[in-house]
Amino acid sequence: MKFRLLILPICVIVLLMANCKKREVDNDKPSTSSIALKKNGIQWAETTAVGTFNTEDSIVSVLGTENTETFYIRFKKPVYNTRLDALDAFSLIAPFFGSAAISDAYRLDPTKPNRLQILAMDYINKRIVGDFHLHLKREEGYGGEEDETNIYQGRFDVILDEFSF
Repeated sequence: MKFRLLILPICVIVLLMANCKKREVDNDKPSTSSIALKKNGIQWAETTAVGTFNTEDSIVSVLGTENTETFYIRFKKPVYNTRLDALDAFSLIAPFFGSAAISDAYRLDPTKPNRLQILAMDYINKRIVGDFHLHLKREEGYGGEEDETNIYQGRFDVILDEFSF
């Protein structure tokens, strides 16, 4: 009889404990970073994007890849109502997927009109969104025409991973 009296409270305690688990907090922070990129008017397919922020020198880096090409934009993190400083962009092309060698390289052409506009900065969720239209010129020593220029345009939406040296 005493055993039956203990079963009911034990069942109630077990049910209460099972229903008291923490629920996940749903916030507006996207789970992944993205970049939509056109090179000379042709849309990149299957791109991946990564964003980093060097806290020591306040440099934001956005990286996008497609197959054997990697595209970088680096700039000083903007403070409210200020213009972007220290803008740099470049593209590296490997001879084949997974190769550590570089077969071609392009760097920002300062003689052309380049534009990077930050559309949103979320300091709490460490997220940055921007539009760009950049001219990258072939670097010397990689063969081909040295004055060849590629136009990269698009939009990125990345979550910044912070680091420092």
